[in-house]
Amino acid sequence: MKQLFSRVMGFAKVVGSSFSDKAVEMLLDLGGIGADDDPGAEADETRDKQEIYTALGVFGRPRDPDTADPDLFAEVLAARVGDGLVPIGFRDPRILEWVNKGSSPPTTPKKGQTGIGGYGGAFLSFETIDQSGMPVNIAALYVPYARNGSGVPQKAHLITLDPTAGNESIGLVHGEGFAVLMSNLELMLRGGDQNTFLSMKPGTITANATNISLTGNVIVGKGTGVALPLLAGAASPPCTALWVYP
Repeated sequence: MKQLFSRVMGFAKVVGSSFSDKAVEMLLDLGGIGADDDPGAEADETRDKQEIYTALGVFGRPRDPDTADPDLFAEVLAARVGDGLVPIGFRDPRILEWVNKGSSPPTTPKKGQTGIGGYGGAFLSFETIDQSGMPVNIAALYVPYARNGSGVPQKAHLITLDPTAGNESIGLVHGEGFAVLMSNLELMLRGGDQNTFLSMKPGTITANATNISLTGNVIVGKGTGVALPLLAGAASPPCTALWVYP
């Protein structure tokens, strides 16, 4: 069976990559080619500069084998053709390893979740939630950084789009805590902590901070009649930048 399989297919280790001289085309150098899904083992057969085929509009270039751990490398399943091998299936355990840094056991992907991950742990995912018997996707773009000595990220940027019933929301979050959050009821701007924010709801704007500075001409009131400069009071001087509706 292995001999029959090896005539048409082969597992291989990606030992290098390059661009074609004639076009912007990715080429892979393959080694350890064989019928077993253990291409890390030494094998005589190698093929350099092999063309690859992937889904339309999807691109990627494997990292070279890990120098510190020889068991970590990109692997392909390739179809044999008259002039070489054509990789058609790919996997690299290093991607999910970094996506799940700090999670034990691993949590990504969940059942029904699809996505695209990077070697640095960033990913674009579509999580599936069942609501009223229908699948609903929550989309997220997650970019971790500021890793500790074990590689676990301490901060991350995040964009989320959640259409689930009762929680319809869009979020843009900076790793330092600044955020723009939109729900079906409110727009919230956060200033890096829980006590600095600007909330906007239909007919209502609420601002909260230790200090609030307004620069320029400011008009307050219900907007009826003509606004007039604030006149001097018993304990304050006049202010030509603050206008009020009498």
